[in-house]
Amino acid sequence: MKNNKSNGLVTILITVFAILGTISHVWADGIKMAGSDWPVWQLVVGMKEQGQLSKFNFSYEKYAITIDGFSKEKFDITFMTIYDFIGTQRDNPNGVIIAIQDFSNGGDGIVLRPELASSAATLKGQTIGLPTEAVSLYLMNLYLVKNGLTLNDIKLTNIPGEFVSKAYVANKSLSGIAGWNPNLNEAISAGGNPAATSADFPRNIYDCVVVNKKSLQKNRAVYVQFLKDWFNAVNDPAIVSAAAKKLNIKADDLKSWLGDANIYHDAKASLAEFDRLKTVANEMQAFYSVKPASITGGAADLFGNKTLNIDGLLDDSLLKEIVAEVKN
Repeated sequence: MKNNKSNGLVTILITVFAILGTISHVWADGIKMAGSDWPVWQLVVGMKEQGQLSKFNFSYEKYAITIDGFSKEKFDITFMTIYDFIGTQRDNPNGVIIAIQDFSNGGDGIVLRPELASSAATLKGQTIGLPTEAVSLYLMNLYLVKNGLTLNDIKLTNIPGEFVSKAYVANKSLSGIAGWNPNLNEAISAGGNPAATSADFPRNIYDCVVVNKKSLQKNRAVYVQFLKDWFNAVNDPAIVSAAAKKLNIKADDLKSWLGDANIYHDAKASLAEFDRLKTVANEMQAFYSVKPASITGGAADLFGNKTLNIDGLLDDSLLKEIVAEVKN
């Protein structure tokens, strides 16, 4: 009997592995989508839970992984700020923006030690921790320039976005941090002062749907349908609840974080913002053209005199198709 049971178990295991192998093969051939921890992008998790991503092989990643993975064509579609997208495209222009999801309206921020919060001038020569290869650097630049300083006036240390608060608490030599919600909450709870947020610089930090050009050519209809589903999802409370449940966070917390973004609720509103997006993209390209002295390490490679065709990075035709369809 033991031998028969053992043989039966082996047969079952072989069958299971064969099924898993088949599923893996299907996934490998699917359109690869990556999401990450910006609250607006977390809604895609809710879409996945509600069965709305059947055409995609979806994975939930750290934001830095989505940026690197898209540039290396490991992902066909993901979600990025316009700043980070411009950064990925300077060496390998393989993608296009097909929609604007929102602009950060308080969800990105700068937290300083209380003794330094009275004036930005006190930051001169101080050390700030932030993800130097992500949009937090651009927010810090906007804040400093507004207050008569530049990134050359401070010191920077590179900290992944999800760890900025922990670094603030543990490392007293940091005068402040920059990052995005909810990753700043722990630093604020520890007494850090929110010196500025993206609400002080509206329509500068856009969050976008970015797609690999070759994948868009092959799968245009799939991406059009995804955008339709996306705009339905941002208006559906059930999506918020499903995302929160899957991510093991409170639905009310996710709703609160979503309030820190100005979300575009339909294709028409997203389409109307493309002219401003182009202006911001050109401003960011100019920013990337000269490396600040405070930038070291891998982030330094993002800078230099490299000219991009900004028009070639923006494709609003899918939105126009959806808008025209709604009119008819």
